[in-house]
Amino acid sequence: MVGRFEKRKLIVFILHFTSDLNKAERVKRLECFRKRNIQVLVAPKILDEGIDLPEADVGIIVSASRSRRQMIQRMGRIIRPKKDKHPATFFILYVKDTFEDPAKGAHDSFLSEMMDTAEDTKNFEVSESSGNIFTWFKSK
Repeated sequence: MVGRFEKRKLIVFILHFTSDLNKAERVKRLECFRKRNIQVLVAPKILDEGIDLPEADVGIIVSASRSRRQMIQRMGRIIRPKKDKHPATFFILYVKDTFEDPAKGAHDSFLSEMMDTAEDTKNFEVSESSGNIFTWFKSK
């Protein structure tokens, strides 16, 4: 996936980051992300371990893991301290009434620990307007 999204003069460059890429291309994409030449890396599981990810402000987990260790790896890449001291924001997407649903006990102790240290938390329903989500995010 390579994308360019333009809306209201906001331009975002997006690249995928998968194990299908050769090492040189992965290094190049991480460097582009580090330099902010691209703003979004879409990475299914490949960033879970062993890759030094440049600073990022936002993480979105679409497919949660049942493994506490794997979730810590994923989130730790975003929440580590940053040079500018700016906090990270995480979005965890899940389908209600599945094994990923925190209300059904998914990641119960892990999410509780994360939420206890968070500056703010908010649950959004699927029907929530993207504008409301964006407004909440920008207010942080």
